Amino acid sequence: MTDPSSLPPQDLAAGLCACERRYRAIFENADIGIFHIAPDGTWTIANLTAATILGYATTNDLLAAQPDFHGKLFVDPAQRQAWLSN
Repeated sequence: MTDPSSLPPQDLAAGLCACERRYRAIFENADIGIFHIAPDGTWTIANLTAATILGYATTNDLLAAQPDFHGKLFVDPAQRQAWLSN
């Protein structure tokens, strides 16, 4: 494996772009819903599958709606609090 610090900056940037494209393709084409909700409840990112499962036509619709699922994503709301405190 090549040490990244030994690569010319343009090769490093090209490699980063390739990794980003692969990540994006996996994220956007996943058959499962993937999303991130910040600790304050703000939806920061979601894929189309997540939006569809939750009843939204697009990820932009889901992110614009910012639904309040704070206590609804955990069977036991106390688990969410414990999870956030770690």
